[in-house]
Amino acid sequence: MPFLLDHVLVWSRSFDEYQRMFSLTKADLKRKILGCADGASSFNVTATALGVDVTSCDPLYRLTPEKIDQKVNTSYELIYPKILNSVNDFNWNYFKDPKDLKAHRLNASKTFLDDFSKAKDDDRYLNASLPILPFVDDCFDLALCGNFLCLYSEILSTDFHIKSVLELVRVAKEVRIFPLIGNDRKTPEQLKFVLTALEQQSVNFEIVDVDYHFTKGANQMLQIKKVDSNR
Repeated sequence: MPFLLDHVLVWSRSFDEYQRMFSLTKADLKRKILGCADGASSFNVTATALGVDVTSCDPLYRLTPEKIDQKVNTSYELIYPKILNSVNDFNWNYFKDPKDLKAHRLNASKTFLDDFSKAKDDDRYLNASLPILPFVDDCFDLALCGNFLCLYSEILSTDFHIKSVLELVRVAKEVRIFPLIGNDRKTPEQLKFVLTALEQQSVNFEIVDVDYHFTKGANQMLQIKKVDSNR
């Protein structure tokens, strides 16, 4: 059965998963990228090593590496048994099985923590959170928000979703949000109101299928582009 969570967990994802979740192309990786709510993902680490201009923001980054490691371990203790009890909610083609999933997640978190311990002061990891970001208008070409908005619809209000999406649109010329279902495996009602709010903005938006389908039903992203973007 689908499972609900009462708080946001630190569940690490890799650069390859980001590429698939957000349909990132080689051209995208030449753009200035914001990863919002990146948590303990290893996207920033690998992207930076490839020469990508990427900034990650998350309130998690106010903590020391040791405290983040504790949160990672607590999250795994909470979520892994739930996955074992709901294996039919997932497609086991990207990951072989729950054990392989756990190994990938732990490796991504270790990669992040090793980098975060050395790079905390170089502005690649910023303590910031939606719905208010400390950036000027249009300072990023592309903003990515993964596994936060929509996913945690049971604890994040409609107002929070709308303000957060509009804030991402403010700071970036293009925004991509994944996934578009909640932890209950249903499309949240918040998404309908977000789309209605976007209709009042100078943007084009569409729901796009992506080449990533681990959680059943979670294979789409919301792609938003400003009408006056140079793309």
